[in-house]
Amino acid sequence: TGGSVTNVKEAVEWLTYTYLHIRMTKNPQIYGILPDVVAQDPRLFDKSMELIQNAAEELAQHKLINYHVASGNLTAISLGRVASQFYIRAESVATFNELLDNVRSPSDAQLLQVISSASEFENLRVRQDEMDEMDKLCATSCPIPVLAPLEEYSGKCSVLMQAYISNEQSSQLKSFTLISDTNYVVSNAGRVARALFEMKLRENDAGSALKLLRMAKSIDARVWWFQTPLRQFEGSELRANVYRALERPTTTTRNNNNEYTSTMEKTLFLLDMTAKEVGQLIHWDKGGARVRALVAMLP
Repeated sequence: TGGSVTNVKEAVEWLTYTYLHIRMTKNPQIYGILPDVVAQDPRLFDKSMELIQNAAEELAQHKLINYHVASGNLTAISLGRVASQFYIRAESVATFNELLDNVRSPSDAQLLQVISSASEFENLRVRQDEMDEMDKLCATSCPIPVLAPLEEYSGKCSVLMQAYISNEQSSQLKSFTLISDTNYVVSNAGRVARALFEMKLRENDAGSALKLLRMAKSIDARVWWFQTPLRQFEGSELRANVYRALERPTTTTRNNNNEYTSTMEKTLFLLDMTAKEVGQLIHWDKGGARVRALVAMLP
């Protein structure tokens, strides 16, 4: 409704150009339209009006548009524009509203559950022969608590998403069906997370927007926001203990009495140290110069 359609009458006219309307006129019985209705209304104007009104009422109920019943006017609002831009289903927006309403400051686990509950993932099947591998992934590759049971599609989505981001040896999938489901999840998860970020940003909810943005970035880069960005350098021959040393809370430094809470800031601080000091920090004397070289490549 953000383009040329501004009222119900224009929406009905637009519907006549769709394949849905053509199929209804060609084979009306498939859509439950009786022959006498077709005889009285060959162009199925009344049926089209009914479909448009029902859709408008549903979109208005989900806070995607403003629908004035008396005049039939349709007005797009910010939430609807975001959903349209990111191709988010109305059912997903209804789920988001239900899960986030009256939640003042949702945690990372709650926001991950909201993303995983989107109707875009409802086609995920939970198979009994996958449960052992799912339990293992949940125990070894999920730093954020999974709030839904693994028997539900949202729980499975959360586990596969976290295992994909963790990108560790323990996260390697063996089941072909889980590999296929993971590809499906990650192809949609970033888009859903970005849409939620835009929604919260327009609601002036900065705290939730920040959490959703870093979650979307983690999906894209396959690196958690609490991990060092040096993990993005695949094949850099850095040892696993280097990452653990850089990610230890005790390595947090201070600048002007303010703690570095950002892993990027903590990593860039290594440029202020000599190669020898970096080597002592990561317990790998010969690797200090290599680590500093990689940090210098970060944008």
